[in-house]
Amino acid sequence: MSFSRYERYQQIDAAWLGELPERWHVKPFWALYRRVKRTGFADEELLSVYRDYGVIRKADRDDNFNNPSEDLGGYQLVEPGDLAMNKMKAWQGSLGVSPWRGIVSPAYFVFRSIHKEEDGFLHYLLRSAPFSAAFMTISKGIRINQWDVDPAYLSQLSVPIPPVDEQRAITTFLDRETAKIDALVEEQRRLIELLEEERQAVISRAVTKGLDPYAPMKDSGDGWLGEVPAHWIVAPLKRICSVADCKHITPEFVDDGIPLASIREVQGRFVDLNAARKTTEGYFDQMIEGGRRPMPGDLIFSRNATVGEVAEVASWHPPFAMGQDVCLLRKVMPDASSGFLRAALKSSYVVEQLSNIMVGATFKRVNVEDIRNLLVVVPPSDEQAEIAAHLEAIGAERRALIGQANRAINLLQERRAALISAAVTGKIDVRGWSAMEIRLAVAAEIIRLHSGHPTFGRVKNQKLLYLAEAHAGVHEIGGRYERRAAGPFDPDLISEVERDLVASGMMSVRQPAGRGSMVSYAVSRSWQPDRVRLAAMLGGRLANFQELNAKFADLDTRGAEAVATLYAVWNDALIDGEACDDPRIIRGFLHEWHAEKRVKFREGELHTWLAWMRRNGIVPTGQGPRTGTRGLFG
Repeated sequence: MSFSRYERYQQIDAAWLGELPERWHVKPFWALYRRVKRTGFADEELLSVYRDYGVIRKADRDDNFNNPSEDLGGYQLVEPGDLAMNKMKAWQGSLGVSPWRGIVSPAYFVFRSIHKEEDGFLHYLLRSAPFSAAFMTISKGIRINQWDVDPAYLSQLSVPIPPVDEQRAITTFLDRETAKIDALVEEQRRLIELLEEERQAVISRAVTKGLDPYAPMKDSGDGWLGEVPAHWIVAPLKRICSVADCKHITPEFVDDGIPLASIREVQGRFVDLNAARKTTEGYFDQMIEGGRRPMPGDLIFSRNATVGEVAEVASWHPPFAMGQDVCLLRKVMPDASSGFLRAALKSSYVVEQLSNIMVGATFKRVNVEDIRNLLVVVPPSDEQAEIAAHLEAIGAERRALIGQANRAINLLQERRAALISAAVTGKIDVRGWSAMEIRLAVAAEIIRLHSGHPTFGRVKNQKLLYLAEAHAGVHEIGGRYERRAAGPFDPDLISEVERDLVASGMMSVRQPAGRGSMVSYAVSRSWQPDRVRLAAMLGGRLANFQELNAKFADLDTRGAEAVATLYAVWNDALIDGEACDDPRIIRGFLHEWHAEKRVKFREGELHTWLAWMRRNGIVPTGQGPRTGTRGLFG
């Protein structure tokens, strides 16, 4: 999607904002908000300020482990429209205009609104990347995670203010576009969840049933585990490896020292020391006492917070010690596979056991003795190595797919942030209708009008999109049409339109018989078409668009294909400067298009359709898109 810039800009004193559109002006922060501190509202609902969301109700999230004070009397009241700010993390985006009434931490800043601007616009603006950078420049402190926004500098901070009607237009635009991006991000996250679930299932089966589907089985003696290969053993973990807890001392942390592996460092296959905290040699010697120095082949197991995460120690690791909340697993059998043991500990069978022995209300943990008594299923060492290699190969495939999904998420989030920043600082003009918005509105209207017809599906939809562009002049559709078997067709266009219609909640796309079968559409009951908006988008083209749909109302898929293809052949010839009569058009239809046309249609039938087109005023003028031959044999 591309956007134009405003026609005229002005230079302002706040160089960090760059130039602003001519009609915009700048206000100091103090002219918009006044700091307040209202306490004594302990019975009000607790609110949280999130970097990714702004102000939300604490009860709406289950990943906020910050415990509120027992005495809430000092917490500050926030009213709808107030700005709540985590003063230590404003530079990370931890602020927002609140839609809720509730209370927040005494350590936050709360500002009462004294303006008549649009709250939604200011919410996007103050959380945008340029303002995060500005908050960093006006924060003070010794360490970056202890910086506080300086109130004196904050009060003088320049805030760009467009006219209120533009604020509303920008807010509406960003609400819509960020919702689409968020939906795409959620799709990628669901994909990652499915890949993780699939990986977990593969691991669990391999480490409890083996790779040979024909192996003789025996009852494991455990109802949850069921049968296991007859030659495997089921035993407590302490028979397979020793379990040594970390030293319960708090070391001195230094910038240049020996790494410590705690729960953060055991999230992958191997212990990751890249961001590990470091300690002195003296503390290192204390923390490896009693055989606690990690050696190649050992495993480091998290027993607190991220219970069950486990990583291998490799030969290429530098010397390091265990930090807090982890324990060291050392194989009793030297030829046992560390990779198999790690997979076994990540299996659903062990995860289920851990869930039953964890203690703690907020931060879950397991006791070392309980870890020693975890039941595991152990095959001979040669099978362990085979299973470990099999799981690593599958894991590499899954990691690659998950990596692709995470990169897609990062790109989408970067686009979201860039779009917000550009819109709220006037670098792009979003007041008008983008080509994508018009294309989506036209496609939605076509489907709304025709979805009740039993033969309406993707083919007829595509023909009407082509004719809306070529005949009704809706050039914003922007199709690149190929000469396909069913007529003018742009696979990328139809895929994008269907995806956006589903993401916007307007309708669903169905293909019950699978790939290659008829695609149909179901309009959402909650979607209310905005005909006034569509009329504003199309202007003088609306009448032709409406008439086109009315003429096509009773045509079945075959008729729509015939008319659209005849129109395309005729229009292409006019674009090329050819004189066109019916024989020329029909010859082009049967011999310059897809070979399937000669099977599906006869010359006499095409004469009938040409006469129908003339009677109904569906006659090309040599304007609009020209079809291509890339899909001629597709």
